Amino acid sequence: MIPEEMLQFVNYPDVKTGVEFHMTPLMWGGAALILAAAVLAVLSVLKAKKTKANAADAEAENAESVKPEEPKDTNPADAE
Repeated sequence: MIPEEMLQFVNYPDVKTGVEFHMTPLMWGGAALILAAAVLAVLSVLKAKKTKANAADAEAENAESVKPEEPKDTNPADAE
């Protein structure tokens, strides 16, 4: 069934669109906690990368400093 008159959207000038709110002290505290969590996360990632790099460097340094053992003479006839 088709209506005889189409509906029209009316723009009321006294209706405000969007969200308007004021930051309360509790909201500021939440924002500070979120910021602190982000900083700690970034520092944790950087520390993990640094630790991993240091471990790799130490492992490479140990591999260079370890000398291969000389083969031992296992022939008992040479021991006499």
